[in-house]
This record gives sequence, C-alpha cells and structure tokens, in this order.
Amino acid sequence: MPGRLILIRHGDAVRQGEEFMRPLAPAAARSLSVTLPRLIKQLDLPQEEDALRVWSDPYVRSRETAALVAQIAGVLGIEVHESLRDEGLGTFGEELIEGYRAGAEAIIVIAREPFLGHAAAEMGGVWLPFSYGGMAVIQLSGGTVATGELTSFHQGPHAEMWETMMTIEALFHERGDGARALLAAFLACPSEASSCLELYESLHSLRALLRFTGTYLRRTEFDRGDRALRKLMRVLARLRRYDVLISTVRRMGKTASENPMTRSLPETGSRGPATERCGPSPHVDITADAIIADLVTVDAGPFSALLEQLLLMREDECTQVVHTLARTQMLRAWNTMDVVLRRVPWRKRIEREGMSALEIRRRYVLVEKGFEARLLATSYEDARATRFLRSQADALCSISKMLRALVGMRAESVGTEACDVQTLLGTLCEAQTSCASLERLAIENLSPQVRRELGQAIEELRAIISRALADLRTARFPVASDDVVGLDALPSAPGDEAEDD
Repeated sequence: MPGRLILIRHGDAVRQGEEFMRPLAPAAARSLSVTLPRLIKQLDLPQEEDALRVWSDPYVRSRETAALVAQIAGVLGIEVHESLRDEGLGTFGEELIEGYRAGAEAIIVIAREPFLGHAAAEMGGVWLPFSYGGMAVIQLSGGTVATGELTSFHQGPHAEMWETMMTIEALFHERGDGARALLAAFLACPSEASSCLELYESLHSLRALLRFTGTYLRRTEFDRGDRALRKLMRVLARLRRYDVLISTVRRMGKTASENPMTRSLPETGSRGPATERCGPSPHVDITADAIIADLVTVDAGPFSALLEQLLLMREDECTQVVHTLARTQMLRAWNTMDVVLRRVPWRKRIEREGMSALEIRRRYVLVEKGFEARLLATSYEDARATRFLRSQADALCSISKMLRALVGMRAESVGTEACDVQTLLGTLCEAQTSCASLERLAIENLSPQVRRELGQAIEELRAIISRALADLRTARFPVASDDVVGLDALPSAPGDEAEDD
C-alpha cells in the first residue's frame, strides 16, 4: 500500500455566519488560486483515472478549497468524508488504507486544524502547525497501518496580502463605473456646468489613484491608462476654464455691486470645516454648488457685457468638446481606460506574492514627502509650476480619502492639511488662469463696453493674485515623519515627473 498523502488546510473563512457554513473569504480564495497551482505542479501527481483522489471534510470552507484543488489537479470531483474531524482520526486511517488498496496512488485531504496537525503527527511522525493553505506531503509505507515519512511542508499564503490588492481593485472598479455614468450624464446635458465639473473630478480622482499605484503596475499598461485619462481630462479642461472664468467674473461683479468701494473678489478658498475638505475636489477653489449658482445667476453687476461675451464663447466651446469626445480617438481612450481599470495590470511580483498594507503606507509617506519638497521649492509666481503643484495637492487629498482604510489615521491628518494648502493654491491658480484667459481675448472683436469691463476684471484679478501669493508665503505643510522604515527601497511611480495639467 505505498502511496502519497497530501494534507492541505482550507483557506481562511469569512468571520460572520454559522461555523459549519462559513465560506472562504474572497482574499483567501484569491491567494489560494495563485499559490496552489505552483505547489501542486511540483508534486508530479499521477494523471491516470482514480489514481488521484481529493477528500474534504464537510465544512463549506474545506469543500470550496477542495473544489479548487480538484480543478487545479484535474480531478473530476471531490469526496466528502465525515471522518476528517478531530474525533475521526482512527476511522480516517482505515479509510485511507482502503483508498490505496482500491488503486489510489495519491490522496489529497483538505481539512481543518487541529485535525491536520494530529494526522501529520500520527502518520508522518511530526506535528505540524498548519497555517491557512498550508500543505504537507507524507510518503506512506506499505502495511496495514497508515504511517510513513514527511517529505515536504509548505506554509500557506498570507491572505491579507491579496486583501490589499482587492481593496485597490475595488476602488478602481468603483471609480471607473462612476466615471462612465458621469460621462453619460455630461453628454446628455453638456451645457450644465455641474456635469462637466463632476466628470472632471471623477477622472482626476481616477488618475490620482492610477499614478499612486503606478509603482506596482506593469509599465506599458500604466502608460496607456495614464495617457488615456490625461487626454480625456485635457478635453474637459477646455470647458472647465470657461466655467471657472465665468464664475470668477460673476463673483467679482456681485462683490462690486454689493460694495462699490471694495473692488475685490471675496474669499473663494473656503470649502467648509477642515474635516470636510479632505476629498477629491480637483482644480476648483470653491464648492461645486457655488460655481453652479454663479453660472445661473443673471446679474453680474458692472461686468454684464463681458459676462455675456464669455457665455457665448462657452457655448461654442461646449459644442466642440462634445464633438471631440464623440470622435474615434476619444472613444479609444475610454476603451483603453476601461481595460486597465477592469483588470488591474499588476506586476508579476505583486500577482505572485500579493501586496501588504505596509507597502501602501510607505508609498503614501513617500508621496507626502515628495509633495512637501515641491511645496517648498515652487515659485508661485510661475503659473505653470503652481498649477502642477496644485494638481499634486488635489491628488494627495483624493488618495488620502480613498486609501484611509489602508493608510490609517495619518491619511486623515495629512489629507486635511493638504486640502488646506490646495485651497490656497486654488485661489491663486484660478485667479492666474482667469487673468491669463482674459488677457488672451481678441480685443479687436470686442465692443468698447466689454473692453472697459475686461480691463477692470484683469486689474481685480491681479489684486487677488497678490493677496494669494502673500498667503502662500506663510503656509506650512506637516513634515513627514522618518519613523517609517524602508522608504529608500521604494521606487517612485512611473509618471511622477512634472507636467502641466
């Protein structure tokens, strides 16, 4: 009766439910589907019919693990044995002998602890501490007693490594589905500033997540997804510039009407209490509700003629943006983004070994340090550098909210501080962008009234820029602590180089 006995402990189960009925946890099933094929392939199992059998105890998690093992090993079905319990070790030995006498050359047994530890001690001479997914191989000797020698032992995978991956994948799927729904809403009503703003914010949040995880993704697929998102955002940014400009002009007109002695823009940086500011709200220094209210307001005070001209220009730009998004090139960009988000292209090491939450925390601190360095080195008079820095602040706010469960309390505190800085950057960036947009208007095509209002608006925007620069010179960002080990071993994500969004 010589043969092999392979003992495998089931994967980790969900925590809720009746003990007998608890199924495998999703992360455990994912980890076993990755690690078991490699281990089983090394066993060189027999391929003849009935030469290999897979047994399981009656528990749901064991039967699910056994079904996965049978699929990998090429066995048509599994056999459920009541004897695979702590009190059934003697009966199990008898059934094992009968199985080998019936022609089996190898039997794979999936059961729970402590049954497996006792079985290894009884039949292999060594008590083994099986972790979830752990596997021991015992070469049995001939005779009437199922005993033999332990030939190999492998501990199981750490399911939490795949749980981190699945958390990030769920974020990609959720954000991708949201972006597709928002695209449909925008195309249905492109004249609504809210639909453009929400779609742009959604794409920015997606790109922040993609770039944060770029270290762990295959470079080619990462580049394709990043280029697709950037292409889509650039198209929408054309319309967003008009929305911000119109909102800015309206708010200046409202302030001038309410207080003719004060020709300045009210504080547009506030988004509410600091605890509410941590989140994806990219490239807008005031709330979405405030912008939408500004865009539907009829009266713009002393800037009515200028505002009317800007609304006509936005309408033309809106038509062009919709046509651009309907082009084949843009549809390909959406399809590319969809492919990357549906099946996240992890590097081979990550697919093989998983990813720990510690790696994500280290990466987060590295991004935090990088942003702090850029914050200290940026010249805010440089509009392009300021826009890039603001994009990084937006990304850090988005990442802090999305990955709070993995990063911990640090994400909440750093994300809040980053959003404070982003608010100051937003005031400056929107003023700089609006001022530059007004300065580029073709004056020869404007009426004298619009020209006068244009000059007034530019003067007020320059005053806002001066105040925002003064505020930023006194801004502070919390220094990332150096107590997180291994930061030097983490490469920066591909695409971390500066760019102009």
